Amino acid sequence: MAEELQSETVVRLRQAVAEFFEVGETEVGPAFSLQGRRGQGSIARAALDSLIRRRVGLTSRSVYSARTYGELEAELAPGAATVPVSAPLATSLPDPSPNGQGITPAAVAGPVCCGIDIELIDHLPRVDDCWEDPFYRDHFAPGEIAYCLLQETPSLHFTARWCAKEALKKCDGAFLATAPKDIEVVVDAAGAPHLVHHTGGGTRRLPHAVSLSHTTHAAVAVVVKVDAAAVVPTPRNVALALEVPSPVPPPRRGSLLPTLLGLVALGVAIGALVRTFWIVR
Repeated sequence: MAEELQSETVVRLRQAVAEFFEVGETEVGPAFSLQGRRGQGSIARAALDSLIRRRVGLTSRSVYSARTYGELEAELAPGAATVPVSAPLATSLPDPSPNGQGITPAAVAGPVCCGIDIELIDHLPRVDDCWEDPFYRDHFAPGEIAYCLLQETPSLHFTARWCAKEALKKCDGAFLATAPKDIEVVVDAAGAPHLVHHTGGGTRRLPHAVSLSHTTHAAVAVVVKVDAAAVVPTPRNVALALEVPSPVPPPRRGSLLPTLLGLVALGVAIGALVRTFWIVR
C-alpha cells in the first residue's frame, strides 16, 4: 500500500513539473534541471509550489532550493519531512552561497536591518483571473489584488508587492514562516506604502519602512527595520550637563601677578601721556 501511494505521488509530482516547465513527462527525470528560465527567481518557485500543492497535495521548502527534479522528488516522497498544505510556507530565494551554508536572515550588526528584493515583471504568472488563480490567492491579500487590478499595468504593482514581502523576510527573520498573503502592502491617502500583518483575526501595522519602485521590466523593494530597543538612552547626568551651562572657573593663584603687572604698566602709560600733555601746553 505504501509503495502504491509513493508511486502515485511520484506520478502526480512528475506531471506537475512537466506542466510547469511545458515539457513532456518523459523528459522529467532525476537529472532534470529546475533552474531553467521558468524556474529562476522566487516568483517562479512560488508558482511551482502552488502548482505542486494543487496536484500533489503536499509542499516542502525544498521547492525553493532543489536544483534537480531528483532532489525535489526525494524530499516530497511519502515518508520525507513534508509540510501540510494548510501550513504557512516561507518563500525565499534558493541559497546562492558557494558553500551552501547561506546567510542567517537579519544578520546585520547593529540596530538597523535592511532587506532588498528585485524581480523581473515577466516572471509573474500571466493568468485570466487573479481572483481565482491559486498563485495570486496564496501570495496576495484581497486588498492587494483589488488595488493592483485597478492600476493601468497590474503586473508592475503585483511584482513590487511581491518584492516587498520578500524584502521583509530578508530584513526580519520573524516573518520567514508567515504566509505571503498575510503580509499586505497598503497605500495611504498620500500615496505612501506601509506594511500590514494579518494574524489571529486581527490586523496590525508593522513599524518597518518600505519603499517600492519599478521600471517596465523589473520591480524592486527595500524594507528597513530600526530596532528601538537597541537604542541606548542618553544618561541623565549627560543630559543635565548639556542643559546646564558650566560655571566660570575661578582664576588660579598663579594668574594674579600678571594682572597686577598689567595694571601698573597701564598706569605708567597714562601718567606719561598726562605729563606730555602739560609740557606741550
